[in-house]
Amino acid sequence: LVGRIIAIADAYDAMTSDRAYRRALQHEVAVGEIERCAGTQFDPELSDAFVKLIEAWRQQMRERGHDSLIPR
Repeated sequence: LVGRIIAIADAYDAMTSDRAYRRALQHEVAVGEIERCAGTQFDPELSDAFVKLIEAWRQQMRERGHDSLIPR
């Protein structure tokens, strides 16, 4: 279970972080990729939970005025 959770979080972080070979993907693109790969690369239930929780976190950060901490 922990490994499946980390796989999703690590993939999201990798996609939304700048790399030497490419710019960071936007949040919507990374979430779309997680949703697209749910059931194959990622656990479908955990993928759904991750997307819901990260959207809730992003909303909370916006409401608190911490927009700069939110991945694009």
